[in-house]
Amino acid sequence: MVEASRCLIGHHDSHQCSVGWNLLWVKQLGVGLTITAALSAATDGAGNVLLTGSTRAGLAGNALTGAQDAFVSKYDTDGNLIWLKQIGAAGVLTGGWAVSADYADSVLVSGFTAGGLDGNTLAGLITGSGNTARSVRWNSEA
Repeated sequence: MVEASRCLIGHHDSHQCSVGWNLLWVKQLGVGLTITAALSAATDGAGNVLLTGSTRAGLAGNALTGAQDAFVSKYDTDGNLIWLKQIGAAGVLTGGWAVSADYADSVLVSGFTAGGLDGNTLAGLITGSGNTARSVRWNSEA
C-alpha cells in the first residue's frame, strides 16, 4: 500500500473559547501521493496565517528542487492562499522548522538543508548530521 501525507491547517474563532471554538476554515496542502508536512504556524499583525514545513512535491505552481523542499505560505483571515514560496537544493533534504512575522510583517523562516540554497554554498557543520542551519526572510510584499 502506498501512503501519502498532506498537511492541514485550520483557523478557530478564539472569542468562542468559553463555549467551544467555532471552526472558521480548514485548508489542505499537498499533491497526490507525496508527503507534505507543516511544522510551524504563526500569524502576522493583520491576522494572516503563516505556515512552514517540508514537501516532496511542487506546491502551488512551484517546482520541486531537491529530494525534499522547504515551503512557507501565507493565508488571509478567510483561508485564501495569498502566496506560497518553495526552496530547496538539488538532490538533498531541506525543510522549514519555524515561521514568524516581525514588526513590519516580514516573514522569517528557519529550517535546515543538506545543500547550498539560493546561490549560497553549504559551509560549516552545525548539526550532528552535518546539516547547516539557514534562515530565509521574505518581505511583506512577497
